[in-house]
Amino acid sequence: MPELTNAADPMKNLPIGPTKVSFTVENQTRLEIWDNKFLPNRRQYSNGVTYFRTRLSMDWDLHKHLRLFAQGQDARKDGDLRNQGRANENPHDLNELYLDLRKLFDEDLTIRVGRQPLVYGAQRLVGSFEWSNVGRRFDAVRVFWNSKDKHWSADAFASKVVVTNPEEVDEGHPTEEFYGLYLVNRSVKKHAFEFYGFYRTDDNGRTMDELRRRGDLGIGTLGGRVYGKDLLGGLDYEVEGAGQFGEVAEASHRAGAVHAEAGWTFKPKWKPRVMAEFNYASGDDDPTDGRSGAFNN
Repeated sequence: MPELTNAADPMKNLPIGPTKVSFTVENQTRLEIWDNKFLPNRRQYSNGVTYFRTRLSMDWDLHKHLRLFAQGQDARKDGDLRNQGRANENPHDLNELYLDLRKLFDEDLTIRVGRQPLVYGAQRLVGSFEWSNVGRRFDAVRVFWNSKDKHWSADAFASKVVVTNPEEVDEGHPTEEFYGLYLVNRSVKKHAFEFYGFYRTDDNGRTMDELRRRGDLGIGTLGGRVYGKDLLGGLDYEVEGAGQFGEVAEASHRAGAVHAEAGWTFKPKWKPRVMAEFNYASGDDDPTDGRSGAFNN
């Protein structure tokens, strides 16, 4: 809607002394209708739930080496007769607040500290969940770099996932930590190659394995993703695979997952696309052997 876009221009790049600040307002309203009359052994009901999400953002360009970003969020719902709890509610809370130290050492190098989204690849493992009414954020220290020829980029982080609390200010998870390194190579035209390693740990001592033994969680993930588009006049493809290792309480953990997809986009202006997709993730073959085999995403 270009009229609304143009109307928002006066809120961008407002001068404050030698600095510039921009403001953004976003509202998302969504209606979901649930009709569960075909589910067996369940009370039949129909229910329409309306979700409301409003975000107000400030992007302050303080210096060529310094940027401050802040975003407040008000997320609510109305008409939930199913009484599904408050997972989709987060009234008047801080959604993002981070500081960028950028263009360091004459390189395209940035250090970002604070509450922020983490989005990697196709978001199969790490994403911001924008389809939900609340989204997902992390309290993180992050370092990302781009090579001068733009062929390589690297992104490393140490974080805690933010736990949504509708009654109080959201905080990072008290015992769970999440680390990662994500590398991308774009040296081949129309293709990209991604390599990643993640490590998730939770030292609460209450994680339970399949034999009901309690302990800590420590799962590492190594994977890669390759994709290409606009090939041979309309072909695109994507392949991603990951393997996991570690411990779930006292059980050893070994798991894996694969995604493969190919499509063809036709030339008409409305660009119809046909595609085929395959997905696999390992499960646990034997629930009594004391070994964990279910892929953890």
